[in-house]
Amino acid sequence: MKNKKYLIACMSLGTLMIPTAIFGKTIGTVNASALIVRKGPSTNAAVVTKVYSGDKLEVLEPVNSNGIWYKILTASNQTAYVKQDYLELTKVDGTSTVNNLNIRSYPDVNNSTVLFKVNKGDAVEILYKVGKFYKVNYKGKIGFVFAEYIDSALAEYAMVQPLANCRDIITGQKPGSTISGSTNNSSNNAQNTANLGEEIVAYAKQFLGNPYVYGGNSLTNGVDCSGFTQQVMKKFGINIPRTSSDQSRYGKSVSTSELKKGDLLFFGPSTTNITHVGLFIGDGQMIHSSTPATGIIISNAYSSNNYRIQVARRVI
Repeated sequence: MKNKKYLIACMSLGTLMIPTAIFGKTIGTVNASALIVRKGPSTNAAVVTKVYSGDKLEVLEPVNSNGIWYKILTASNQTAYVKQDYLELTKVDGTSTVNNLNIRSYPDVNNSTVLFKVNKGDAVEILYKVGKFYKVNYKGKIGFVFAEYIDSALAEYAMVQPLANCRDIITGQKPGSTISGSTNNSSNNAQNTANLGEEIVAYAKQFLGNPYVYGGNSLTNGVDCSGFTQQVMKKFGINIPRTSSDQSRYGKSVSTSELKKGDLLFFGPSTTNITHVGLFIGDGQMIHSSTPATGIIISNAYSSNNYRIQVARRVI
């Protein structure tokens, strides 16, 4: 870890490219504590360098060789390779295939407003997929577009978000909920969230006793605290960042008096220094991948390793 700054400083020598002008390029964000960059798409290939959680790489294409790899571009325009599992595509380049293509405020034709249009050949950045739509960035303007009208070689690897996570860009609300003033709709949404929380907790409990592995992403073979919460949520189509620090800025902030099953609890010395995350399961308890000695356990929801809750977030 102490060599991280040195490695970044040496990128000009031809190790790795962290793009500065990134519009129109596919960008992957590292979602593991450390990720090895290799000369070829194989764990036997020579090591080029390491990159770390949150670092961004330019991705050229997927490579199906001994597992899924991404080909990336180095500073000297040479290719290198990283494992797909540890790189999340946060921006994917795409192109409109038709003229006058509507970019909407919400991923639903009947419950959205047309914000602007793009024409055939216009480049967009795909931020994530939701149903049959992409959320895209076009010259700094954000909206939703039918996926079938966007051509992209890497779109199938873009992040996926459930419709439940989406809000209308104009109103900031979900169509048919508080935007309409309907008490029944609000009540139904709350009940749906509660039911999903129950399902998430039941699923998470299946992995009690499984091992803690720093940087791990396997709920059965080993996972760390943020890997545990990320993988559990992923099962339900909810994509959250890899690290506890990044997760603590995702979703909706809730107070400890408002906690519901499925909420994420974050611990550390301060709100800007988060070191651990757990999943609230009700009755003042949480399930979390705690330490190498304990693995995945259930414990008190309000403190962890002598730290109190700094942040609570709702992502469902």
